[in-house]
Amino acid sequence: MLRLASVDLDRACTAPEVRTEETTMAEHRQPLSGLAATCVLLAGLASASSTEARVTRIVIDSTSAVTGQVIAYETVRGRAFGELDPADAHNAVITDLQLGRDADGKVRYETTFTLTKPVDMSLASGFLWHDVPNRGGNIIINVIERNLGDIGLASGWQADNAGATAIPTVHSTGTNHWVQVPMARENGQLVTGKVLARIINRSGVPSQPLNVMGNPVPYLPATLDTTQAVLTTHTKETVNGQISVGNVIPSSQWAFARCTATT
Repeated sequence: MLRLASVDLDRACTAPEVRTEETTMAEHRQPLSGLAATCVLLAGLASASSTEARVTRIVIDSTSAVTGQVIAYETVRGRAFGELDPADAHNAVITDLQLGRDADGKVRYETTFTLTKPVDMSLASGFLWHDVPNRGGNIIINVIERNLGDIGLASGWQADNAGATAIPTVHSTGTNHWVQVPMARENGQLVTGKVLARIINRSGVPSQPLNVMGNPVPYLPATLDTTQAVLTTHTKETVNGQISVGNVIPSSQWAFARCTATT
């Protein structure tokens, strides 16, 4: 979905090949420019209208050396800024995209990426591994691929998984990948709904974060009024997800708060 207006398709792509299901991994390890799928992708990008999705800016937050392989490698971490047009039929598959529009009608986002590549790109194999991380976990291609000169790219795709209680301002370390997207609004009002989050009730501490998929819940409460929420205890849960529900905690006995190490 990147905008590549300067691509010369005649020189960038060869004629698509017919491949059988017996195609081997060795045959797949050819330069990207020779892959039929890439040719189809580039052709679609070049023919897209000005309303297409595109990356408008890339910021590099850090560059660090990678050791263990025979070729000198580096990891480049940063963020990509992009925009989408809800009026473009290609974007219709994105649920409620129109609810995130800016004043000009576009929807803008920010996503993290980690690029692992040879320092000397003339040593690159031309093969790119693009990983879509599970729950935002950081991925670096292993030494086998690095010894071959392969390039690894991991990028964020989950807007509800910053891995922290706030969206980071940079992506300079190997922390979780994330996407920052607009708050959904309808007729100028924030769209709200019920969210299920969990608390690990450890003893000796006065507060705990609400967790979703192992990370702090990514949504702020629509109201701090605890009578509008329900807090229940779970006495046990089986490996099949069967939960034994305990007592409901009265709303007067707990509160939402912004907690720190001292409060």
